[in-house]
Amino acid sequence: MKLFVYGILVGTREDAKYAILPGFKKIVRGHDTIISASVTDYVEGEMFEVTKEQLKNYDWIEGYPDYYIRRKVKAFRTDGLEELVWVYQQRTDAINDKLMVAE
Repeated sequence: MKLFVYGILVGTREDAKYAILPGFKKIVRGHDTIISASVTDYVEGEMFEVTKEQLKNYDWIEGYPDYYIRRKVKAFRTDGLEELVWVYQQRTDAINDKLMVAE
């Protein structure tokens, strides 16, 4: 299985590959997160292979399921191929009203 990261975890794995997550926008709500957006929006990040045990460790890092949810979505590699990946998204009931689009 693959994990897509877009925030503080970018650059932490040597085996990570650049990818984009279409239909989302990166925002700051205390921490980086993503929200569903228009089809022309996308988030840049990295994806890499993880084991079930590694995914459990990332769950702990991301505060899943209390602070972030984990969703399976489509991401695109640089060669244009599509892959299903896990991605973390901040829970809407665990955030405040402050929204800022990340630059």
